[in-house]
Amino acid sequence: MRHFPAQYDLQPDDTLYFCHIPKTAGMTFRTILEDYFACEEICPATLSNQIADYTPEQLREYRLFRGHLGFVNIPGLLAGKNLIKVTVLREPVSRVISHYEYIRRTPDDPYYESVSQMSLEEFATGEGPGRIGKNVQVYHIARLLQYDIGSLEPEEALSLAQKSLNLCAFAGILERFQESLFLLSYIFGWKPIVNSRRENVAKSKTPLSEIPPEALARIREAMSLDRALYDDGCEIFQQRFDEMQQDLVQRYGDRLALDAPPPGQVLEFATLQQLLEWHSQDRYQAQNPPPSEVSVYNFCQPLRGLGWQRRDCDQNRPNAAHRWTGPVTMSTLDLPIAPTPTDYRVEFQVTQVWATAPEVLDSLKCLVNGHPSELAIAYSSDTTRLYQAQIPADWLPPDRLFAELTLQVDRVAPINHKNPDPKDKRLVGVALSYLQLFPAAREAEFSLLRSLLQDALTTATIDFMRDRLKPQEQIAAPPQFRLPFSGQVEGYADFLRSPGRYHWLVLHKGMALPVEALLFQLARCGFRPVFANEVYVVFVRRRPDVPSLSYFTPDVRHLYVGRYLNSLRQKVASLKRS
Repeated sequence: MRHFPAQYDLQPDDTLYFCHIPKTAGMTFRTILEDYFACEEICPATLSNQIADYTPEQLREYRLFRGHLGFVNIPGLLAGKNLIKVTVLREPVSRVISHYEYIRRTPDDPYYESVSQMSLEEFATGEGPGRIGKNVQVYHIARLLQYDIGSLEPEEALSLAQKSLNLCAFAGILERFQESLFLLSYIFGWKPIVNSRRENVAKSKTPLSEIPPEALARIREAMSLDRALYDDGCEIFQQRFDEMQQDLVQRYGDRLALDAPPPGQVLEFATLQQLLEWHSQDRYQAQNPPPSEVSVYNFCQPLRGLGWQRRDCDQNRPNAAHRWTGPVTMSTLDLPIAPTPTDYRVEFQVTQVWATAPEVLDSLKCLVNGHPSELAIAYSSDTTRLYQAQIPADWLPPDRLFAELTLQVDRVAPINHKNPDPKDKRLVGVALSYLQLFPAAREAEFSLLRSLLQDALTTATIDFMRDRLKPQEQIAAPPQFRLPFSGQVEGYADFLRSPGRYHWLVLHKGMALPVEALLFQLARCGFRPVFANEVYVVFVRRRPDVPSLSYFTPDVRHLYVGRYLNSLRQKVASLKRS
């Protein structure tokens, strides 16, 4: 890190390589790195033997390599590319204990059979690669510069590793993990990373106090090379961290009446996060074109937000991905926007509905720049649900670079609630695949509801109404009908409150609606059915020129008979239980 710029903007031709040292929070760290790259930019290989599945030409197209790739010469495979190297170091004795315990509790690990027969001391002092024993941090870092180090003497390997460490863009310290993530954010200009994930973390760890002093002394002696590298890394880290704080306070400290802290002192968490937020916004503006009045985000794109689980990419569909909220109950997403002085609409698609705990889904709330919005379900199925909310113009002030969307649930639940994979222990809320923010007047141009207008039954219903609808008449209908009949459509909730305002009602048979209450209002206000098909029934009032349908017409009858029979069955079942 000593020989890498204090701040660096990743270029399109750069390739970021995470040198993953075992048991240094690498699983968590790699998912954090993935957040800042698009799906197609990430090499799918996470194990050394998987690299062979890709041609050299394919490998050179990727911008992020991460995972256990230490037994492949990644720098050699990408010769000529600008390789930006990052890593995380850990106190060596704690690391070797963690590695030992991990292997012993993982029967499918290739070293399980042999290590399960060893004591901790035997494992830590045994043979390793080359001449450096189990000093795997020196081993992996040195090989970034020279892949074959088998002939090097231990001190030569350490010297090479120290030189390599100085060339890394970033070397985090596990014992200062959150501070490491703040420094990483500063270097690359990313939104300040606040970690909430715990990937592949052991439930319990053996404390050093339980290891016999003689054995602990021998383990420390065996780890002396790694200790020297770790100490060097800690010194570099502290220097870079102090320089970061000094720079941030110099740039933005006057906004908080803040003085620079002395070397070695860390600013309060919330203060440092706020300074880094301002810094990231300035870096974003310098690296990106000005935003437009519409913001569209799919979860294949890099993430700018907090409180999300790792992304789930669909390898068979390059532009398809979703991301669960969690493990916290509040998740944020920053959308770059240059709003026009008009009302907006936010629209997002929740997927994996079948795997979501129903009470979690029902508790979903959405805030825009801190303002609670009134969510409406525009479409729902067993797999997908589309939500919309109206955003008043004054919620989107023109001096803000981003609109902050906050998604909140009452609680999170295990993802394997209906997921057969026992290894996936994530706690999640809801899964999103798409989100957008656009002027309400441009709904017909951008809304995902457009896809619901393409089937023949919906088209037939719209055509029937378009030929008969008068300009002043109001319609109560599903949200997708707002697109062809702009300014004339409201939802069912308002119809139940004020049915006299409406001339037309379009009922969707598949929606969960209070049909009994609706039918009562229809009869009371003089509505009559005039059109029906397998999906919709259209009612109208005060239009004698539009011929009526009988309530016994099959497509009208299905609207209420099926619901009546189902209600009757429920009442009979309730009587039997009592």
